[in-house]
Amino acid sequence: MKILLIAGSRVGGTKIGEWIGYELGLTYIHEPFGIWRDTNENPIRDIRNGNVIVKTHSGKELERLKGLGIHWDKTIGLIREDENDCAISMVWAEENGEWHKEYGITNEWISKHQNQIERVKDRIRVWRESILNNTDIELQITYEGIYNTKADMEKLKGYLGINESKYENLLDIKNRYRKDKPIETKKGLI
Repeated sequence: MKILLIAGSRVGGTKIGEWIGYELGLTYIHEPFGIWRDTNENPIRDIRNGNVIVKTHSGKELERLKGLGIHWDKTIGLIREDENDCAISMVWAEENGEWHKEYGITNEWISKHQNQIERVKDRIRVWRESILNNTDIELQITYEGIYNTKADMEKLKGYLGINESKYENLLDIKNRYRKDKPIETKKGLI
């Protein structure tokens, strides 16, 4: 089975992709064309030959995947409705070079970065619209529907044929990267 998860950045796609992999016994492949990838890795071979869940961004990365002519059994779109929180998370990750680590945000930090946050919201709107308008996507879900209300969790499990989830705790809101209160670190409060 090959599942494609098309998502923007900072929308919970990594955790959802990992969860799908655990539930269905699939190999999770994170952004196969990422420039950070080890040159010894061959994610395209793994995608062609294996049972996989692949998380990709819309745009150039998705177009490269389409160009490979791979048949996807399931295609899921993932967006985040709260573009402000998404933008805050994006600006923090870009500034700190940390994409998959817990962090905290202060009101002072938000005020200091407000112009960057507003610019990033424009990028988020483009991603979101490209995902929402992609006719290849069979199921659209949201960060909020998975992590906050759980309304999309049942849709996702039904779409994937998961009757009894063994790993749903991975998608609990308490496991999100951003914590509501500042986190004490060796460098002080973040």
